[in-house]
Amino acid sequence: MPPLFGAMGMSRQRPTGGLFPILVAPPAAAANAMTWIGSQTTEATTTSTTEVDLLSISALSIGANTPFSIRFMYRKSAGAAATASSGLKLNTTTVEAPGVGAIPTNAINEVESGFAVMHLHGTSSPYVRPGLIYSGIAGVGAPLGGNAGLATANMPAAPITDLVSLGLVGNPLITLGHDEMQAHTLAVS
Repeated sequence: MPPLFGAMGMSRQRPTGGLFPILVAPPAAAANAMTWIGSQTTEATTTSTTEVDLLSISALSIGANTPFSIRFMYRKSAGAAATASSGLKLNTTTVEAPGVGAIPTNAINEVESGFAVMHLHGTSSPYVRPGLIYSGIAGVGAPLGGNAGLATANMPAAPITDLVSLGLVGNPLITLGHDEMQAHTLAVS
């Protein structure tokens, strides 16, 4: 019989022909399943209406076929009814340009804040855009979320050495900020 899940990560299994359940511990997590590889924890902001680099994590060595994740917080100030957009650059390749839509804000004159998570995998032909971006932002207006694959360019074939968050605003009267960028590699089985 399949296990029935109980409290605190334990499962209960009924032995065949028995009256009392036996508590069974869940399998142990793999060693080093997720490894922290870097962060930038100082906020960077822009009022530029053209794409600029905001946060970066450098001197990395993420090999081919290595899955990795990046996340950061983002915010938009009030000042104009305009959007702010974020994106991602790997090494020198912009794989998700700001304005494409996966990391958006509302076009409302309000303060908003959100969170973006990117799950990526090293490239291996013919899989050249193995990535997914999730984001969500909220202010006083309706919450807004996005999710998409890498829309701008293929992942670099070379090892990933630099992760860079990108941004731009639709009106220089608003500020876009990024903060708390973290990156992890995931175990390859």
